Amino acid sequence: MSTRATYEFKDQYGSHTVYIHFDGYPSNAYKYIQNALKLAWELPRFEADEFAAAFVATNKNREGGVRLTDGRDSYFDTKYHYVVSLQGTKIFTERYEPDGFSENRIWSLVQVGYLDDMLEEHCK
Repeated sequence: MSTRATYEFKDQYGSHTVYIHFDGYPSNAYKYIQNALKLAWELPRFEADEFAAAFVATNKNREGGVRLTDGRDSYFDTKYHYVVSLQGTKIFTERYEPDGFSENRIWSLVQVGYLDDMLEEHCK
């Protein structure tokens, strides 16, 4: 499926955003984030740029489809935006959805929680 999503990795120094052209609905998105843990620094060490690199390395397995981007509004047809950070010693996520597919769309925060909880809720 072509459910487009962006993934923003944030820490105290800034953020880095990755766009994936396919399978961005929550049940896949949280697995994509979990995949990055295989190559990222062991928690609780979390550096947004390094985690974003691990995210790309573990989820880009064919040509096209995964890109670095300037942010969630770089593509008008993005259905989901995920923000990934560290709270305490755990990966924390925020999920946003737009009110449509125009340049002037408004993003609403739909769900927040620790990655483990999101995996349990959406990936049973």
